[in-house]
Order: sequence, then structure tokens, then C-alpha cells
Amino acid sequence: MAFITNESPKAWAMDVLGVAPQSVIPSALVLQCTTKGGEVQGDAPVVRVPRIKIIDAGFVPEGSNIPESDPELTELLIKTGTVAELIKVSRDQLNQDSAAGLISHEMKRSLIHKADTAFLSQPAPVAPAEFPPGGLLSYATDAGPLTGDLDALIDAFAEIEALPGGVVTHLITHPSAYATLRQIKKATGSNEPLLGAGTQPGEKSLLGVPVLTTTAMPSEGVLALDKNYVVSAYTNLDLARSDDYYFNSISVALRASFRFGAGLLEPTAAQYLEVA
Repeated sequence: MAFITNESPKAWAMDVLGVAPQSVIPSALVLQCTTKGGEVQGDAPVVRVPRIKIIDAGFVPEGSNIPESDPELTELLIKTGTVAELIKVSRDQLNQDSAAGLISHEMKRSLIHKADTAFLSQPAPVAPAEFPPGGLLSYATDAGPLTGDLDALIDAFAEIEALPGGVVTHLITHPSAYATLRQIKKATGSNEPLLGAGTQPGEKSLLGVPVLTTTAMPSEGVLALDKNYVVSAYTNLDLARSDDYYFNSISVALRASFRFGAGLLEPTAAQYLEVA
């Protein structure tokens, strides 16, 4: 006997609401720090991002024929994976004042953390395995230690800016790493922070670049990147509720899932440093 959704009870075919992730989890790093290249459904398909490099433009004498360029054609393959969560809530609990809002908030927070951790720190699969896709730190350039000053970070910025159109758009750090950088002094024996006192309210920044702090990073990690060279694929955030799935316990099933993946067009567009 075949099981198909239009002939199955609701417990086997939950209704799903697809919501643009920007409206539900706008702080997820994959939304803030990448350029979207496409969408995909399923673990097997990949998003193929075409790229062309033309680097031989030059001066042409007046009246002379323009030589043909010989562009380099490449592509970036982006594998995606799904982070998801399923929780069981009694119907009585869900009907309590503010319960639905609190549960929804916690599910969003949990999903963001799972997505951020996978986006950054998921180990790259070892061939022949292809799943789950590796995080950015698996493919970023190792820019060495960051010790006592910001020289290594400045060099990392220069590597990114050496790319065609390269610009450092974001710094992603662990809160501990950012705190250590904030504590660097202007000189030996000085109590004056190199980055200023930081007592005024405002956005986190370093060398004029926005800083995003997250516990999804290694505790001493700092990642500088150009989001224009970090291409992603992601779908809507799927939210589902079933009042029948836990029929025998008068409970409600709440599910959230988000499929995404990301890749680097150039390894040097993401520079990883460790604060020592």
C-alpha cells in the first residue's frame, strides 16, 4: 500500500507555512553576511553559481583592433542542508497566556543558533561524503594569530581588498575574542585601550567595519569577510503545526526548518584569525 498525503490523516501530512526568513530570523548570519545565489530543495541538488574572470583589459592605440579577451569560466557548487527542530507541547500549556509567543521566540532563538553554528563551524565532509555541507571556517584562509596589536588583522583586510572589488564588509567574532581585542592597550604599561574606551552607545565596529559577535564562533576566533564573495542558497523558513501528531497525549507538534548553504568564490575573501 502506498502512503500519499491526500489519502493520509493529518498526522501524516502536516500543513506547512513558508515564511521569508528575513521576517522571522533576520539576525541569522547567512542572511546578513552573504549574497544570495539561488534556492534549492533536497540534499542531492546543488546550486551552480557561474563566474567569469576577465582580467586582460588594456589600452588600445587609436584606430587599432581591440584584441579578444580570453575569459576564465568557472562555477561554485553550493550544497545545502536543513536545520530543524520539533517540540511537543500540551494543548493546555499552549493555551496559557503568552505561552505561544514565548515558545515561538525560543524556537526562533534556537534555530538561529543552529543555523549560525552550521554556517560557520560545521566540519567539511570527507570524500566521498558530501553532506552535511561544511561551514565557512572550513574553507577560509588561515591568517594566523592576532597578538597584542591589530597588525595581523590589517594584513587580513589587505588580502581581502586585493581581490577585484574586494571590501571587508563584516567581522564575525566570539564575544570573548572581541573582549580581548577591546582590552589591547595603546602601549606597554598604559591603561588606555587601543580601540577607545567604548563607553558611548553605538554599533560594534573595528577599523570601521561592523562587528557581529556570536557564540557560534570558536572562543578565540575572528573572521573577516567580504559578503560579495560569499554566495549562499536558502529557502523559506518552514513553520508547521499539527494538532493530531501527538493524538494519544492531547499535545500539539510544532516544527520549524530552514534549508541553506554557502560557499566562497575566493578562499582569501574570508580570513580567519585567532586572538592569542
